[in-house]
Amino acid sequence: MTDKGEVGYYQDQIKSIQQTFAKFDEAGTGRILVDRVPELLKELGRDPETGLRVQQLLRERDIDNGDTCTFEEAVQHLKNVEVQELAGPGADHGGDKTVTPLTLMRRLDEYRKQCEEKGEYVEAKKARMKYEELRQKEEIRQRRLVEQAQIHEMNEVEQAQKQQFLEFSAAWDRYMADYESTAYMSVERLREQHAQDFAEFQEQLRKQPPGCKQSKELLELRRKQQALAKLGRYKEANEVKKQADDLEKWEQAKNSSEVHDRTRRQEERLRAAQQKALAALLKRIQRDRGEQIRHRQMDSQRLIQRNKNLKADLSKKQHLEFKRADGAIRSILSQPEQAQRLLDENDPTYVARCAATGELPLWPDKGSKWKGASLPKNYRPPGDIAGGRVAPRQSAIDRQTPR
Repeated sequence: MTDKGEVGYYQDQIKSIQQTFAKFDEAGTGRILVDRVPELLKELGRDPETGLRVQQLLRERDIDNGDTCTFEEAVQHLKNVEVQELAGPGADHGGDKTVTPLTLMRRLDEYRKQCEEKGEYVEAKKARMKYEELRQKEEIRQRRLVEQAQIHEMNEVEQAQKQQFLEFSAAWDRYMADYESTAYMSVERLREQHAQDFAEFQEQLRKQPPGCKQSKELLELRRKQQALAKLGRYKEANEVKKQADDLEKWEQAKNSSEVHDRTRRQEERLRAAQQKALAALLKRIQRDRGEQIRHRQMDSQRLIQRNKNLKADLSKKQHLEFKRADGAIRSILSQPEQAQRLLDENDPTYVARCAATGELPLWPDKGSKWKGASLPKNYRPPGDIAGGRVAPRQSAIDRQTPR
């Protein structure tokens, strides 16, 4: 089977297990009861005996929440059981409760060496082929686990970015809703103020006296009328009275027309001023609304660009980490015996984290942290250089003077 085929196989297996695991995880906590593991594996098409063995391994863990397990724990123990079954009886050695791929590889390597010493080269060849097959599959599996961890990390970042964008949009929606509410209230208050001003204007018009100032000609006719009446010239006084009454009616009609025109012009000026104030307020509201929309678009573009840069940086980091992890995986699987000792003497979680970053801890037989090439402690640099300084040169007389 090619590497591409192995990757596809493990991808399908992991996806199938995840989907089935989600069905059993009714509470959505990412954990299921250990008692339901056989039922889970039975639904995945595994033998009941395999489910019982995985259940037994999960129960033997010395951790909190021992009655439940995560998806990763179920997959890891299932893999251990299947790898042990794949290795066959030839690799069953030591009676360990949990058999890891590294343990099987170490046993296969020891079995191959024993066969070579006994001259059983056919068995040695089979053991080597089995060893290489197991190593290749384990490399593919470990690389796939690293890829899954990176995909999970990227998905979490994308989900966080989506949630952040949703919160950003919701905050802007609330802000714009508050702004529209404030703008509406401002318009309504202005209209109420305009209605109140117009009512006061009409009240002032009603309070104005209805009379008008009489002209000199009308006053002269009234005086003439009174003088003729005093002289007893009633006929002439009556004619003058008619002239005065007609003139007074004409002047009242004229004055009423002027008052009406003046009132109409004042109303038009008041309404024009109110319309102008309302138009200015609406224009200011529209301008501010457009400004807020532009700010929202700019903030949205900056947020999207920042998220793109974050994902690009994360992708580059994951690419470098995958290259380092791939080198670490090859290094570990090339020396299964040393790797097993490394896992025995260190926390497996710590080793896995170191492998993911490409910085493996020291092999157990080194005894100290790895360091790069360095000079011996008793090394003395030429030219009497010490502490970055060159000692002063002695003169010929000083060199000849005995100490």
